[in-house]
Parts: sequence; C-alpha cells; structure tokens
Amino acid sequence: MNIAKKTVLITGANRGIGRALVNEALRRGAKRVYAGTRSALQNTDNRVTPLTLDVTSVSQIQRAVDEVDTLDVLINNAGVAIYDDLSNLDVIEQHLAVNFLGLLKVTHAFLPLLRRSKGAIVNNLSLAAQQRGRNHGSWNSGIGCTEHGQSRSGKTRPLALREIKRCGIARQKELLFLTYIPI
Repeated sequence: MNIAKKTVLITGANRGIGRALVNEALRRGAKRVYAGTRSALQNTDNRVTPLTLDVTSVSQIQRAVDEVDTLDVLINNAGVAIYDDLSNLDVIEQHLAVNFLGLLKVTHAFLPLLRRSKGAIVNNLSLAAQQRGRNHGSWNSGIGCTEHGQSRSGKTRPLALREIKRCGIARQKELLFLTYIPI
C-alpha cells in the first residue's frame, strides 16, 4: 500500500507496534499521521498530530472524529493482552471492549471520512490468539472475535516475519495478523 501524501490514523500509537507504525508511516511519506493514544505522546515530527483516544470511550472517539478533517488509512492497532482464564468475567469484558468493540466503534465512526477518500482500513490483530493453552483463554476470546473477518477482496493474511523485520519491529515476540479492507 502506498501511503505517500496520505493521511493515516493509528490507534494504540504510543508504544510497541503502534509507535513503530507511526515511524514507518512517516518514513513512507505520509502527509499527516494522527496518533491515537490514551496518554501523552512524545514525537517531534510536525506531521504527527496526537489524539487522545481510548477506543472504549465513545466521547473520545467522537472528539477524535471531530479533529480529523480527512482520512485515507485507518490502522486499528490498539489492543490489550491480559493473561487470565475464562473464569474472570471482568477480564473477558475488558478484552472484548478493547479488542473487538473498540475496533468496531472506531471503524464505524471514521467510515464516512474513509468513504469520502476511498481509503482503507488495516486491522492489526495477534496470531497469539490462535494459541491454545493455559492463561490464554480470555485473550483468545477477545482477539478471536475479529480474527475471522474477511475483507471483500479476501486480502487477509499473516504479515511475514521478513516484513516485520523490514518495519523495524522484529523484536516483537509474535507475528501479526493484518486485515486489509479497501473502501
């Protein structure tokens, strides 16, 4: 995907994969990168616009929509991984609130801007959701809900380790599962 001179919004942009995605978007020539975070963001590039964005907060999502005038690419990267078992409903609800409903609410809110630009949505999910084992139950339930979505074009695929290394995030302990959805 060519993002040169495009406007990109990345949720969960303050650390880890999210921070690497911001840096990669800038390296590839994005015109504007909206960095959605729950806390303050440190970035000196004037193309980066920090947005206070907790994907579980409808009011923060709406404020973010109001601050963004045009959008070409939405990267849903925000997520949580709380290792627990299926007996703790609070943990399951937290996973679903962030990893499934948060992604859905953010996508729905920004869809009019993406339709206007004929943009795209990239959902960053974790292949760790495919693991079966002790203390992964609630994480699997939250991420697995979105894992089965297919784009109209069928462009759902694991991101190869070679591509992860190229993006400078090879230190991550898992592969990514990306869903690309052209609008």
